Amino acid sequence: PRSVTALFAPLADQVPPRLRALPSTGVAGSPVRLRYRVSDDSGQSREWATVSAGSRRIGAVKGLLDVADPDALFNFLTWRAPATVAPGGYTFCVWASDPSGNVAPRSCSTLRLS
Repeated sequence: PRSVTALFAPLADQVPPRLRALPSTGVAGSPVRLRYRVSDDSGQSREWATVSAGSRRIGAVKGLLDVADPDALFNFLTWRAPATVAPGGYTFCVWASDPSGNVAPRSCSTLRLS
């Protein structure tokens, strides 16, 4: 005879990071800092972002799992805006996940390129 025992418990952390994208500016052909604020109970998060012109995605960037300092004025992901992108207004959206795999809903803001 063989037996198997399993113990199921709730995940320790079920709360996603708190996230807010902030208006950002930059220059086409240069590194652009996509600004946002993030905090998480674990103290760590990984963020990624997309940049769009209307409904067309023109860029994406992903960060490393890093410290999510709730006292930071802002955090940023650096995206290199192609030189072929026209000056004007764009939208970027940021997502964040924590070490437990909880994902924050996306937060979007404006990006002005000159």
